[in-house]
Amino acid sequence: MKIVIASYYWQSQRGGGINTYVTNFVDHLRKELISDDITVVFAEGIDGHNYQISKSPVLSIFELFWILSRIKPDVIHVHESFEMLLGAAIYCTLHGEVRLINTFHTEPTKATHFFKKLVKRVKNPVYRWALEQCHYVSFVSKALKQKIETTFGYMRRPKVTITYAGVDIKNVSNDELNGFRKRFNLNPSDIVILAQALTSPKPKAEGLKILIYCISLLKQDYNNVKLLVTKDGTYRGELEDYAKNIGIQDCVIFTGDLKNPFIALETADILCHVTKAEGGVSLSILEAMVMGKPIIASNVGGIPEVISNEENGLLVDDNPQNILDAMCRLIEDKELACLLGQTAEKNVKAKFNWDKTIETTINMYMGRID
Repeated sequence: MKIVIASYYWQSQRGGGINTYVTNFVDHLRKELISDDITVVFAEGIDGHNYQISKSPVLSIFELFWILSRIKPDVIHVHESFEMLLGAAIYCTLHGEVRLINTFHTEPTKATHFFKKLVKRVKNPVYRWALEQCHYVSFVSKALKQKIETTFGYMRRPKVTITYAGVDIKNVSNDELNGFRKRFNLNPSDIVILAQALTSPKPKAEGLKILIYCISLLKQDYNNVKLLVTKDGTYRGELEDYAKNIGIQDCVIFTGDLKNPFIALETADILCHVTKAEGGVSLSILEAMVMGKPIIASNVGGIPEVISNEENGLLVDDNPQNILDAMCRLIEDKELACLLGQTAEKNVKAKFNWDKTIETTINMYMGRID
């Protein structure tokens, strides 16, 4: 069986959760389908063994079509790219025997300007047509499924399913951990709150801004608190300025992109994932769960599908006082923090693993899901 995985991001530092999902997904798929031919087509990233196409919306459609014509795949699996899905859908209308699958990772962005609204009005019917050429459409959370179905309405053809992300733990050596702490001047006595990959897009950055404000309040009672912020996102500069303007730049540490997110997680006492929106289930939360870390997270999007309030984490709204109370509670009640982390670790290993996702995916490839 020849399989083409089409994703805008592939082995890219900028791809965030989508890049991590697709990279790990392909690794596990190759282990399961050893004898099958799996090719990746991508726009942004570095990989000389697969096909890189143009980032241009128009050119990428034609380039993908040309590559598919050369490979002649049995299955095309598109991840979060309208242009790639359109190119694949056109190819499949001419080659009816090819099975087409699309996986959604994020919710549609809201158009705010007149021109963008106009483009969206033209784009959505074309997007809907491309989706109707799919045999299956999968979503990385139930909440995302509901939002996409609200956006595009009833579609006559594709069967739908949920394909949650799994988690691959990367080991952290003592040398790596000590080097990280030394690099960012973290002392053993510090209370480290981690905000993982929240510097973009805008809804996450808005949530992080609220969290930074909460840290300014928390610091009044806990002078040794540090907020660790990872990822070189679009809004990093703006958030750094905000921390400086409210006078807490010394306890808000921006690390930039990290090759191994588990180093920051190993360092942290609490993961605090405050965001205005979350399409799927955040990989940052899943990674913290598998490490047994206590978690405070926003009650939005797909997050409640993995975090049950008071059972394996604490869910909050965007009220600063509620976020502050949750942080104080976990800092003071070590027994509760430990219990939440242990339960989270058990839950994530049972429900969010790559074995289940790969099994579902292969069943889609074979047409076994009704």
